[in-house]
Amino acid sequence: MERGPVSESGGPAESALQASGLGYTFLRPNFYMPNFSRAYRNGGAETVTTTIRDLTGGEPTTFEQFVRDHRAAFL
Repeated sequence: MERGPVSESGGPAESALQASGLGYTFLRPNFYMPNFSRAYRNGGAETVTTTIRDLTGGEPTTFEQFVRDHRAAFL
């Protein structure tokens, strides 16, 4: 599947989210990346939970393994 460039405007889906007021800013990289970075810097990734195991019944995987398993999607 070939994908084109991501539009800055986001198109109709982004317009609908913006009009709905349903957390529009949380979908914007310039909003969430600095906040995620701050959370990790302040120790937000230190807690390990059983959420994945509890919800899926399966073992969690590392990000590295996820990328390996889905390599084609990143090319």
